[in-house]
Amino acid sequence: MDQYARELAEAMEGRQARLGEHAAEHRPGWAVALGGVPEHPLDRADWEHRAGRVAAYREMWEWAHPRDPIGPRPGQHSPETRASWQAAAEALGYVPGSLREYSDGKLWAWRSAFATEMAWAPQYKGDDLSTVRAEIRRTQIEADRARRDAEAAAGGEAWQRLADRAAVLARWEEMASDLAERLADAHTAYDAWERATAPTRERAVAADAELRPRLLVVLPDEPPELTPAVTRALPRILLKSADRQRDSSDCQVDWAAHRPIGVGGAVRGCG
Repeated sequence: MDQYARELAEAMEGRQARLGEHAAEHRPGWAVALGGVPEHPLDRADWEHRAGRVAAYREMWEWAHPRDPIGPRPGQHSPETRASWQAAAEALGYVPGSLREYSDGKLWAWRSAFATEMAWAPQYKGDDLSTVRAEIRRTQIEADRARRDAEAAAGGEAWQRLADRAAVLARWEEMASDLAERLADAHTAYDAWERATAPTRERAVAADAELRPRLLVVLPDEPPELTPAVTRALPRILLKSADRQRDSSDCQVDWAAHRPIGVGGAVRGCG
């Protein structure tokens, strides 16, 4: 039995080596993920070794996509398949924790969660709060100056005018402070929403970034015939359509900042 296992392992290694050499010579579409074939013999040997691991997975588990090297991670039902996929993924340089291993369907579900979270986002009041607090500080300085000038005037019309100005500024400070308090409450609500939804939004942004290189297609001028190939491409068309709708809607999203934006950069809620 041990002799048989050794012979089988040697045969599999030999087959993997031949598959790697074949990939280097013919450069199939899926091998683009490995980069160009190096000229230096040692680098070429390493490239062929990695390509052989990928090609062996494709052959053994009948993954035939012309451009996607290994597809999504297999399910829990087959540990052997998952182990083989993981070896091929490491050969491709997949980073642990990235979304490369997930299917298009799961990425679409995560991406769509972004809009769900944005729909109940409170209005962002951080900029307004900063403006009001700056106004309060300015008013305090002006009111203090008016009081000092009134004390120096020591009576007369000048004193009355300065005292009135100090009173007006004190009232303005009171009104601004009340507004700042309400804005602070609103901003606290936004901060709570931001913390609660951050994992979902960040995963949605990562899913969007992973989907784009997978699904980029050039849309034809005329509606295509719904052949099987076109049917498989429909999620890519829907991605472009969804982006056009998002960009033209009243509620726009800054995907880098993970929050809704308005015209001219004014931040506002959606929904």
